[in-house]
Amino acid sequence: MLFPICDEPAAVEAPPEVEPAAVHIPDFTPLSGRRRLVALGIFVAGLATVLVPVAHFGNSPQYKLTAGQARAPADAFLRTLSVDPAAYRQVTFAETHTGGDDSLAARYFLERRSVSATSKLFEQYRPVRYWATRYFKSLDKDEFIVTVNPESGKAMGFSHQIPDDRAGADLTPDAAREIAAAFATAQGLNVPAMDLKESQTEKRKARRDYTLVWEAHPGDARNVDEAHYRVELAVDGDRVSALRAYWKIPEAFERLRNRQNFISIAVRIVRILAIAGAIVFGIWMLIRQIRQGLVPWRRTLLLAAVPTLLTIAALALSFHLFLYRNYQTSVPFETFTVTAAVVLAIEVAFAFVLYGAAAAVVLSFFPESLAAFGPVRRVLALDAVVLLLLAIGLWQLWHQFAQLLTERFHALAFMDVAEPSLIGLPAPALTAVIELVRTIFSRAAVLALGALALRNLPKRWMLAPLVLLLTFVAVSDDVRTPAECALSYGTALAGFAITLAFCIWFARRNYLA
Repeated sequence: MLFPICDEPAAVEAPPEVEPAAVHIPDFTPLSGRRRLVALGIFVAGLATVLVPVAHFGNSPQYKLTAGQARAPADAFLRTLSVDPAAYRQVTFAETHTGGDDSLAARYFLERRSVSATSKLFEQYRPVRYWATRYFKSLDKDEFIVTVNPESGKAMGFSHQIPDDRAGADLTPDAAREIAAAFATAQGLNVPAMDLKESQTEKRKARRDYTLVWEAHPGDARNVDEAHYRVELAVDGDRVSALRAYWKIPEAFERLRNRQNFISIAVRIVRILAIAGAIVFGIWMLIRQIRQGLVPWRRTLLLAAVPTLLTIAALALSFHLFLYRNYQTSVPFETFTVTAAVVLAIEVAFAFVLYGAAAAVVLSFFPESLAAFGPVRRVLALDAVVLLLLAIGLWQLWHQFAQLLTERFHALAFMDVAEPSLIGLPAPALTAVIELVRTIFSRAAVLALGALALRNLPKRWMLAPLVLLLTFVAVSDDVRTPAECALSYGTALAGFAITLAFCIWFARRNYLA
């Protein structure tokens, strides 16, 4: 049953305010003692799974150094190159080796090694987590990026972009190779004991540049089957301008993983259809409520203002990092600053529209949900706490289940490393709280649409195929084989099933939960 709320002035007499004692949640029944015991039991079981040893990819190294502490060794590294870091604008940010060649390397290793062995290789020779410090100048192509181990503070690599017309030496191949080898050896990379696989040269206007690549000998512990560990250096003129270590993956494997096939295309099409269908359904339901005048606009806009203001706060906290990290040196810094501010302002406006739509859906279809934050919250609070513990336990059980599947079927699994989005921000704890509150608003809209979809199903049996279809939204884009698709889909389906069971059998109409 719908309860229209009208916030606009009307000619008729306003209905009397409901007394606090009379406020209630329709169809709400407190959890029984048995269900509370079951919820607490699941919470304890979830915590107990922490004791189960499970290998996690990319768990080490951790960000033990702060951004300021990581910048110190990066500055020291530049000084070894006779460069004054104070002459540049600087920004230090957390990064991960999770894309491109690193993702392919991890996939190749997981097909041939265990999760723990793969993680150990990356930890020793190409740490997944690292600090990167960017040094740049406005309207100048002269730019450095130095990467640092987040635990030891050791410089792992760097790159130096310089203008093509900058003058430099015109070295012979042997001289450039000696400079590169000496530099790599000083950084702890014994390239003289490796094979020189590539040596490329390019004549600039006033110098000659070289790119040299060394590869570990067959049988080296850093190699995995046909994947070979390599060290690449660039020499611009008579100065080393880049250093990095990586794995060269066999081209046949790279082509196989990069090529789309029937399975990957089908998964992508089903995902697009599922997302598009959910968006169309949400818009259609919202338009229907607007036409019937059931959207309480005043409450909707006030409610949408809360996550929007939090969005402004989050963007303000990360603006310096965003600005310095993404600045394009081909435009004036001041111009880029204004442009970035305008882009973020548009993002805030768009966020307000989205949060407004989400609030309109929730408040128009479930007007009683606001009562959960009134006097009736005392009735809901105990169950809400129990349900929070239950949610934590269920999430931990599912997370451990997914990790166990990954460890057992590592040849079908994919690298999954959380992005360090909060690391390096001025107030990471505050930003985390802001993101949590914003997530609550967006998840509330998703749950509302799910409840509406369930309510509008002509037949109950349609729920199962609907869930099976929506599960494809969480399937990895990297699946290429039926077995990979089954593992990714099965893990996602378990998560959907747990969420559905939580909402139907436990949370029900406890909006506070």
